[in-house]
Amino acid sequence: MGAEIELADGQPEAAVAPARLAYETAVARHARRHIVKSGIVLGVALLAARESGARELVLAAAADAEKYELDSLNWVAARVAADLDPDRAEEYRFRSRQVLHAVLRHADPCMMRIALESPWVPVGPG
Repeated sequence: MGAEIELADGQPEAAVAPARLAYETAVARHARRHIVKSGIVLGVALLAARESGARELVLAAAADAEKYELDSLNWVAARVAADLDPDRAEEYRFRSRQVLHAVLRHADPCMMRIALESPWVPVGPG
């Protein structure tokens, strides 16, 4: 969570170390969902900090989120992957919208309202 707070605060360099620790811990413990989530966060931190390795982490996270049907992470991974893989950007964006729609369709009214008000959840094309 520290990495996400640093990213939200606009401090990507400070986010890299906690994101890397979370990712390495998830891998060591074979925690599939946390590997995907931490891979996305570390990838975003690396990208924002202009460090190498972001593309590989995010594309692997996107592939695993799809493979293991981790929809709450799948739409996010695909969204970030679209920015990192220009050749497949439209495919990733389409998949992101598709999965997000499915996730929100099954949300209760309170969660739907929160999602629609969130600056992190895309509304509309893109």
